Amino acid sequence: MVVEAIACKRSAKTRKTLCSVLRNDKHSFSPQYWKECLKFEDCLHGPFKVVDETLQGKEGSNGGAIQNGREILLQAFNWESHKHDWWHNLERKVGDIAKSGFTSAWLPPATNSLSKEGYLPQNLYCLNSSYGSHDRLKSLLQKMHQHKVRAMADIVINHRVGTARGHGGAYNRYDGIPMSWDERAVTSCSGGLGSRSYGENFHGVPNIDHSQAFVRKDIIGWLKWLRKTIGFQDFRFDFAKGYDPKFVKEYVEESKPVFSMGDYWDNCNYAAPNYRLDYNQDSHRQRIINWIDKTGQVSAAFDFTTKGILQPPGVLGWWPSRAVTFIENHVTGSTQGHWPFPSDHVMEMDIRCRQDIHSRSKIKILEARSNLYAANIDDKGSRSYGENFHGVPNIDHSQAFVRKDIIGWLKWLRKTIGFQDFRFDFAKEYDPKFVKEYVEESKPVFSVGEYWDSCNYAGPDYRLDYNQDSHRQRIINWIDKTGQVSAAFDFTTKGILQEAVKGQLWRLRDSQGKPPGVLGWWPSRAVTFIENHVTGSTQGHWPFPSDHVMEGYVYILTHPGISTVFYDHFYDWGNSYHDQIVKLRLLAFCPSPSHPSLVNMEKLIDGGGHPANRSLLASLCETHVTERPPLQAARGFILS
Repeated sequence: MVVEAIACKRSAKTRKTLCSVLRNDKHSFSPQYWKECLKFEDCLHGPFKVVDETLQGKEGSNGGAIQNGREILLQAFNWESHKHDWWHNLERKVGDIAKSGFTSAWLPPATNSLSKEGYLPQNLYCLNSSYGSHDRLKSLLQKMHQHKVRAMADIVINHRVGTARGHGGAYNRYDGIPMSWDERAVTSCSGGLGSRSYGENFHGVPNIDHSQAFVRKDIIGWLKWLRKTIGFQDFRFDFAKGYDPKFVKEYVEESKPVFSMGDYWDNCNYAAPNYRLDYNQDSHRQRIINWIDKTGQVSAAFDFTTKGILQPPGVLGWWPSRAVTFIENHVTGSTQGHWPFPSDHVMEMDIRCRQDIHSRSKIKILEARSNLYAANIDDKGSRSYGENFHGVPNIDHSQAFVRKDIIGWLKWLRKTIGFQDFRFDFAKEYDPKFVKEYVEESKPVFSVGEYWDSCNYAGPDYRLDYNQDSHRQRIINWIDKTGQVSAAFDFTTKGILQEAVKGQLWRLRDSQGKPPGVLGWWPSRAVTFIENHVTGSTQGHWPFPSDHVMEGYVYILTHPGISTVFYDHFYDWGNSYHDQIVKLRLLAFCPSPSHPSLVNMEKLIDGGGHPANRSLLASLCETHVTERPPLQAARGFILS
């Protein structure tokens, strides 16, 4: 296999040398590569002194674990960044990064590497890489320092590419470059003469044996050089599962970064047979916490548990000051996409700064279910209390002053303006307990909430499930949590009815012989409808079949519940629809449609055959109606 790598740039000349790297069948690298790359003895540059103001009383550091807890990190690269003169690109953005509130920017591995992405390092003291030159990196770090944004170095010390053959014929020696180790520096399980690896192996390259004192001495010297000479302030330890966290403790305590974190990526817990994410991820976060603990608590760790669950019962729920939360990085997302976060659920971060949320903030989770998450942070406004209405600020009803003003406004609408009933829009966004408070204080004659939740659909063709009990249960739960002071639109009935009228009338009877919507369980709180200004009209987000509209009205106007007629159907679709709806209202006296006992779905005859074979209306009431005014037959339903 032939791999190409860009070697270091000579300081005296600007040319780049492209080296062909030949890998043998033992995953070692041929001397042709090193013969070329070792010509660049000028990779070690002169000293570059950085005055680290952050360590002069402006920030508290405890061996890499920051004290004020207000870190907001920017991963300042992706998997393809090496293609785009990256140090120069970032230098142009430093001002915006600082203005946006980031305290630290995680940079890609800056050392010379066999892979252009930087994760197969060889000469750790050579900072000419595919991301840019040594001098361009220094310029970037100086500008970051001026803007008080800390530079985080990506510390890749689990493995290292050798320069010469040693024990077993593998390239497990590092002759001719700084940190010129022999085979003892390589673990015995990856072709060296060192001890066995403490953790997982990074396959294909020699893994470093950190139990060797000379190895740790050289790594500490290199880390100090990155801190004091080059100007990095924070460290991220790559592939932290590969070596004992006690070594991270030693490295942090000796090199004294302002902040450090480890990439301890472990699989979440999944359950067979379909391998869905387990609800309980305690053992997963415990493994990350164990790693943090074994560093002597001097390092934080990426909260992979929270990422997995979001996609906070993660590490932040147990040890927030050491949990580095994230939703994506260069491996999980970018062009790698090994564990991507849903792209349509990524949101902004400015609320964190405005609410002064930090790693030691106290969190109380108020609610967590399928489409509702509510948390109180430091007794301040919550990040989310249900689904967001995107594009505009969402109101935090947990604030007492907010509720006081809303109640005042509702009372004004009632007493001064003259409104008597209220409809609560987008009711999934805030806790129904607030609706209870608003209704009890403003005292409308009637109130209804728009709790629009998706019905249940089955793959692979995603047809509507026959059983919608869980869907109507969610609406009923909402009603119940309002203290039963508010009704709710019966979206379950709408969803079922608009499929049933297409020749699937069997859907209109549940397994207990009752109507399958909310009206079948709680008719006095079910507001039935077949269309509204969003599902139909010019929006058309979930339209009722236009050639079955009258059948829909036959059903809802002759059934229990609180029926709703849509303006378009009543006034814009012509006199025929208007008159038929009016006549249906007369039939609603048969004899009391608001009482659930009058519905006997056992008498409902399934669709099919000539309309004369069916009498839907007769099946809806215990007493057949024969003395009402004649009504034109709706499609499929004969009314007499």
